[in-house]
Parts: sequence; C-alpha cells; structure tokens
Amino acid sequence: WMPAPLNHAVGFFHGLIAPMLLGGRSVLMQDFAVKDAVDLINAEGATWSMCSTPFIYDIVKYLDAHPDYGAFADGAATTTGLPLSALVLGVTAAV
Repeated sequence: WMPAPLNHAVGFFHGLIAPMLLGGRSVLMQDFAVKDAVDLINAEGATWSMCSTPFIYDIVKYLDAHPDYGAFADGAATTTGLPLSALVLGVTAAV
C-alpha cells in the first residue's frame, strides 16, 4: 500500500519499483483519507508499506478509535508515544 504520490521518490520506488522487483503488487491511493486508507489496506490484503509519519500517525489514531479494524505494519520514523500506541493495537514498525 502506497499513499505517497508516484512523482515523489518514496512513492515511485516503494509504490512501483520495489513491488515489481520483489514480485508483489502495488496498491495505490489517489488522495489520502484515513478511513479510505484503512478500508483499502484491509480490502486489498496489503501486508507492507513504506510511508511517512503523518500517514501512520493518522492510521494508528484511527485504529485506536475503531478497534474492529485489523493491524498495519510500516517502517516510518515515529513520534513520541506512537510506538507504544501502535504496539497496543498490534501494529508493528521498524525504526
């Protein structure tokens, strides 16, 4: 799953090039909206992403308020309190 635009280095590499090199598929978003993102991640069965802290922060806050949704793993830089909140929700992050 990739919320970053494809004209950005992160979006281009992690949204297009890496999935092709690794035999995966791309799940892209035109515009980021947290509920739509969580729904898309779950609907498509996305298992990996590389996105920035604001995206993962919004997703963790949303999952905290809606515990019926699944977990999400990411490799974003984190903010104070975010790793613990994510861990409680079953979300993992490589930092």
